[in-house]
Amino acid sequence: MSNILNKSSHPVHVNRIPIRIWGLRDEIELAVLDRMKLCEAESRELDIEDLQKFYAKIPSAQTNDSEDSDDEEENEVVMLNASNDKEDKSNEDEPEKAEKDSEEAEAAKLAEMMLSEKKEDDTTEKETTQIKPQLLKRTVPHKDKIATGFAFLSDMDMSKILCFSKKGFTLGQNICIEFLIPNGFIMTGEVIGSNHVGRNSKIISEVKPDFRIMSAFSFHFEGEREKLRSFLQSVEPDIPPPPKKLKKSADDEDDDEFEDLGF
Repeated sequence: MSNILNKSSHPVHVNRIPIRIWGLRDEIELAVLDRMKLCEAESRELDIEDLQKFYAKIPSAQTNDSEDSDDEEENEVVMLNASNDKEDKSNEDEPEKAEKDSEEAEAAKLAEMMLSEKKEDDTTEKETTQIKPQLLKRTVPHKDKIATGFAFLSDMDMSKILCFSKKGFTLGQNICIEFLIPNGFIMTGEVIGSNHVGRNSKIISEVKPDFRIMSAFSFHFEGEREKLRSFLQSVEPDIPPPPKKLKKSADDEDDDEFEDLGF
């Protein structure tokens, strides 16, 4: 697919796209605030581990592997302690050694049973209390945190977007751009340019933009790249092939009206 940014001069169906822009920090703060209110209403401890995984892009497989490794280390420590106790008590009298060995074996069995029950309880509690990251939804901040604007199709491609905004953003800030179209979607990006154009702007609009913002897409969440690609492909114009040039036949080249005049 060719880049659309300042490259396509063919007519398209979509020229101007309304958008909404807000900071990713504002979205995270609102998500944490909603979780605090939910935990307070349900009278339980605050748990934002799933929000951290959702916004920090931490894979769940990595956390599961770390939990399994911790459990394995605990089991190894228990087994080593039991073996060390057996070696230290091997030098005692034979009748006492037999009795203590039987007691140690029973204690080891009880410890293993307690560890297995604790592990099962922890897994069931995590499955019931925690919310999986893929089930979470994006939280749109309040209206005072959102900037309205629009973007032209000729000012975007798969790597960046240049848009107009009512509010300004600082360089390096992570922002979210929502495309207000029938199949709308949200993109994340980093601000790489911001100019105040409100003073010298001659744009006539109900919502006159004051800032011109360029941001590079960061693809922070899964599925953003596919949604953007499908959107650009849907609005990309169908460029017809160039017309074929008719070749002159040999008879036409021989028959020249001005041959007698010496031209």
